[in-house]
Amino acid sequence: MSKKFLVPFTIALLLALTAGVWGYSDVAAQAGIPRPRPRRLPGVLGQVTAIEADQFTIQTRAGQERTFRFDETTRFTNPDRQDLSAEDLQTGGWVAVAVVRSGSAPRLARLVIILPEDFDPENWAGVRGKLTGVDVPGNSFTLENKDGQPITVKVDASTKYRGQVTGLAELQVGMLAQAVTEKQPNGDLLAIAVRAGFPADRRFLGKVTAVDADSFTIQTRQAEALTFRVTSETRFLSRRSLVGSLEELKAGMAVAVGAKDLGNGQYQALRVLVAPRLMK
Repeated sequence: MSKKFLVPFTIALLLALTAGVWGYSDVAAQAGIPRPRPRRLPGVLGQVTAIEADQFTIQTRAGQERTFRFDETTRFTNPDRQDLSAEDLQTGGWVAVAVVRSGSAPRLARLVIILPEDFDPENWAGVRGKLTGVDVPGNSFTLENKDGQPITVKVDASTKYRGQVTGLAELQVGMLAQAVTEKQPNGDLLAIAVRAGFPADRRFLGKVTAVDADSFTIQTRQAEALTFRVTSETRFLSRRSLVGSLEELKAGMAVAVGAKDLGNGQYQALRVLVAPRLMK
């Protein structure tokens, strides 16, 4: 695994997985509704070298000095997502910083993740790929990266889970997964945080024509009638949270549906975005 590739990727994953900061999908952006999906924030990793009343300076792994401002909007936290403050910054400590994209120098820190005292960037790496195996008794899972290489990752009681899963037992072969890992003395990769889930294989725009006990039907712009099964995994999103469940979905509503293709013309709805201007 290439450290040159994995270290920047790890910073992005750490910010996304730990802090729960998400971007927008194309359909969700069109509807004006956020849909969870990791985005690459401008992130910087380094050791704190100076702390002042409203700013701090770090030295990156490349030896560059970077100074960041902070104010009441800056969030300080740790990998366990506990709320911290600027008073928890320590000279010599490692931090991951997400910054506001625009503005005058020094940049304003939007998020500061204060890393453990024993943090060693040489031992941290980001991995991602498709799950090919899950070993619950062995506390591990295996994924295949984009180069076709199998990577086995260990988990323990402190591993955090995001996405469509809350624990190792919920991981399934075929899911896409990404994780921030720490290399152990024996060479194992231990997951600090894991995000996994099935992608929305297909997306559809249409108007609701029928709502049943566990499904709903839409008519697309091509006049095609499609029925989607609703499960506990289905999320309903709308402006001002007007529609939060199947019971609140009504005929005539315009929706964008992210769905898993089950084959034979059957679909399982993963996310349902309700917004009138989707059909305009």
